Parts: sequence; C-alpha cells; structure tokens
Amino acid sequence: MAKDLAIEPVLPGQFAWLADAPLFIDAAQVEQFYDAVVQPEYEAGSTKLEVTREVAAEIRGKLGVRTEVSPGGLAKWLSKIFNVKVVGKAEVQANAAVDDSDTVVIELHPIKTPQRQLVQLTIHYLVNHSDRLALAANSPESWPSAQDILAVPRALGFIDLAPGTRILPTAAEFDDGSIVPLFLEFNKGKQSKQPDYPEVGTPAQLKEQRKEYWRWFYDNVTATEAMLVIENAAGKHGKISWIDYRVLLSEDGDTVHLHVCPSGKCDTGVVAYNLVKRGHKHGLRIVGTVKSEPDINVLAVYEK
Repeated sequence: MAKDLAIEPVLPGQFAWLADAPLFIDAAQVEQFYDAVVQPEYEAGSTKLEVTREVAAEIRGKLGVRTEVSPGGLAKWLSKIFNVKVVGKAEVQANAAVDDSDTVVIELHPIKTPQRQLVQLTIHYLVNHSDRLALAANSPESWPSAQDILAVPRALGFIDLAPGTRILPTAAEFDDGSIVPLFLEFNKGKQSKQPDYPEVGTPAQLKEQRKEYWRWFYDNVTATEAMLVIENAAGKHGKISWIDYRVLLSEDGDTVHLHVCPSGKCDTGVVAYNLVKRGHKHGLRIVGTVKSEPDINVLAVYEK
C-alpha cells in the first residue's frame, strides 16, 4: 500500500486544482469536447473506464513517478480528490483488496455542470489517452512538438504559468461588433517604436523574426499597461465576445497563443485584472485543447 502514496505528491500538483472553482470556464466548449471525447452512451447512462496495471504504468511514466503505482492506488486517489465511483474489479478473487487488483473499474455518470465535465474529461484522458496529456509550463521545451500536436485525439493541455509571466492581449471582439487589434495600442507613448509583424521569409526565418518581434513587447509593455488596454477597449465597445493573448514565455521571445471566449458572459475584470495583472503577479493554471503554433483554446483558468 505504501508504494501507491508516491503518486500523491505528483497528481495534486498536476490535476487536483480542478477541484477548485475556476476563475473562468467556457461551458459551451467544455460540453462539446466532453460529448465528443467521453461519448456517453446514453444521456442517463454511465461510462466505465478500466484501469489496468498497464494503464497505471503508462500514467506513472507520463507523470514521472519513479515507484510503482497499482490500479487500486490510482483509483483511490481519483476517488479521494474527485469523488469518482470505483464500481468493481476484474481478474481477482471476490475477497481480494482493491489495491491488489490487476484491473479496477471507474464509473462516470453524465453530468451537466462544466466544472465536473472537465474533471471527467481529465479522468478519461488520464486513463485512456495519457500520451495525449500535454503538461506544459514556461519552459518552451515542455510544450509538445508540432508532430505531437497533430496526433489524435487532440491533446488536452495543463499549463502551469509561473509568477512573472507576461500575458499580452492581442485582439478582441466586443458586444458592439467591433474587432479591436489591441496590440497596436502599446505603441503609444513609447520611445522605442513597435516593429512591424514579420510576414515574408522562410518558415525558419519567420520563426526567428517573430521571436524578435515579441521580444519588443517583453521589453516595453508592463502587466498594468496590458490590463488597461483591455479595460479601455471594453469601456468603449462593451462586453467581450472573444479575446486572444500572447503568453511571453521568456525574454528570448518564445510565446504561446491563448484563445479565450467569454461570449459576453463575464466581467471585464476577469480577463483584464485577474488574468493579466494578477496572473503576472501570482501565475495561473490553464486547461485547454492544444492546436498548432502552439495555440490553446482555453477551457478553464484557475488562480494561484
């Protein structure tokens, strides 16, 4: 039994914060992705996931856990944190302990709240597609390669952004129909002129030129300025339908793109002060689907 405790320091750091109330969650996108991936057989039925020793070993490898993790140990952790139901075990005697089972079965019941759908999506990926979990941070090396991003099912990303991360709004659509290129606002009052966005060159040349382009923002734009640009635009044009950001991962110009869809349903402070200003000060945890570039369709944002 003691050997299974080795997974507990790892899993909470990666996933347990899903049990928290999110700062932002895209309910429509979570529901659509949940239906596409989990594919519950019936609206009132349940989905069963088998955790075998092979599955437990794959999860252990994905998360970098060095000691052995049994199916029972993993199921117990999921039950403890997310209140999932362990309904049975296979290939063992009726009186065997769950911890000693070669297979345990987790039962997921269809639910409508986006927070719990996101939990079930995570459990589904953890058990059935652990190789499609992208665990990323500020280090560019932690992000999946272009080839990995294109594989199916689409990677589910868990991004842990450290304090000090620059989150730059680039464009947004507002309630009055206006689409505002927010990044152009940062040129005002600057001694150093904002460079033009590179559009011509080979893929390798453009990659380096665009890193140099984003480096200007790292050197010249503060989190407070980024927050105020969003607030000022929302004051003129109304609620935000969608907003895009560039996360400046390093002073070398490495970036990742974020696409957030409030659909006019959250206050400006959520995507301005809390996400940009407070996110810079304390860091953020983001869950989303991973696209090429890399690019994240944001499902939920959690504060630290």
